[in-house]
Amino acid sequence: YEKLFARMALMGLDMFMIYMEDNYLVEGEPYFGYLRGRYTEQDLKTCDDIAFALGIEIIPCIQTLAHLIDALKWDCYKDIKEDDDTLLVGEEKTYRFIEKLIVTASKPFRTKRIHLGMDEAWKLGQGNYLLKNGYHSKFEIMNEHLGRVIEITKKYGLEPMIWSDMYFRAASKNGGSYEMQCPIAPEVREKIPEGIALVYWDYYHKNEDFYTDLLAEHKSLNRKILFAGGIWNWNSFTVDYEMTKATIDCALNACKKEGIKEVFVTIWGDGTTECTLYANLLGIQLFAEHGYCDHPDDQRLAARFKACCGCSYDDFSAISSLDILPGIQMPDTNSTNSSKFLFWQDPMMGLFDKTVEHIDLASHYSKLTQRLSAACARNGEFAHVFEFLVRVSKILENKACLGIHITQLYKNNSKEELKKYAEQTIPLLMNQIEELRKYHRNLWHILYKPFGYEVMDLRYGALIARLDSAL
Repeated sequence: YEKLFARMALMGLDMFMIYMEDNYLVEGEPYFGYLRGRYTEQDLKTCDDIAFALGIEIIPCIQTLAHLIDALKWDCYKDIKEDDDTLLVGEEKTYRFIEKLIVTASKPFRTKRIHLGMDEAWKLGQGNYLLKNGYHSKFEIMNEHLGRVIEITKKYGLEPMIWSDMYFRAASKNGGSYEMQCPIAPEVREKIPEGIALVYWDYYHKNEDFYTDLLAEHKSLNRKILFAGGIWNWNSFTVDYEMTKATIDCALNACKKEGIKEVFVTIWGDGTTECTLYANLLGIQLFAEHGYCDHPDDQRLAARFKACCGCSYDDFSAISSLDILPGIQMPDTNSTNSSKFLFWQDPMMGLFDKTVEHIDLASHYSKLTQRLSAACARNGEFAHVFEFLVRVSKILENKACLGIHITQLYKNNSKEELKKYAEQTIPLLMNQIEELRKYHRNLWHILYKPFGYEVMDLRYGALIARLDSAL
């Protein structure tokens, strides 16, 4: 984390929230985080020492309700399960377990703040809780649980925060996170436990008024409110900077108008994190710049990014082109992960071929490969961001339309052309993928712990095996 903390300090950022889920070592819980690359107490203390020296507060972010599927899959936790993902509210064993988590997660850090999660408990009260207690509203169950957990944090002098979406989801008629036509009832507002800060997370809207309205609704709950935006990195090899900038600008403009004093940006690792950590630097810089001016323009942002990271704004913006294909009109509230589905899809099944059959993808990725190759020399110690994506783009030049081409040749009975694919194109592609696998493995071990890369090996192995079967 040293390199990241140093860049954050240069940008003027002073808080880092470390998301741990089940990735920390808890005494007496050998299956909690088993084979998941758990942090030790000393690992976390070392991070805190480094951050503290740079003026950065580290806040542990754990889960005390849902998002625990990797822990709860083990049989030793069957007595505290609501379902495969969620803890059983009201069970005394649950709270003894949560107390262990809170004590362990907070101990290595100087801060008294702790993020308890509690988001996305999709079927709260519909599993073992229902069988044991009968039907209770989600509001009632959430308040019961939160009250018990807050008592634990008080016992240790901690200052808790949670994601706010479960309160809004419980009010929704359609199960959505934030629906303005379904405000939280006054009697429910009054029952939200004291001493808790609420974090409004939203990465999806490009309408400033939407954020303003939701922030006002949050403020009516009479609790401290924080806001969390997102860098769109979680479902691709790259970052969607168009979506990132559109959502962050609207959200933070609304936060300034509504007087929200504390905001942070999230970087998630969904889908086993094909997107490398430092590809997110420009998004972090954008978030930081909003703290220094009302409306950061591209010129100001580019200059600051060069000063803080030694990197090119234009080059980092260009990595989004790996996913943004010519002729594709993107919906207002969504993103695409073209590079991911075109890279991993089975060349003989072609699940997504119809989506791109009208696009000259070979030309698109050929031009992008050249552009990213030139960027490698201009971005100093972060050249690896581009070196990795150059390899991905080169493979997509040959693979993105592979299924379309061989299907057409098969239909036309073009045996000589098919033979060229079998003898030249596909073997070359397999070699490129194997080279990328080795490069990706080396880069992964520089940036992360080894745990998790086994999934990438399985993906690369399956892709190469299917290409071999296509010969």
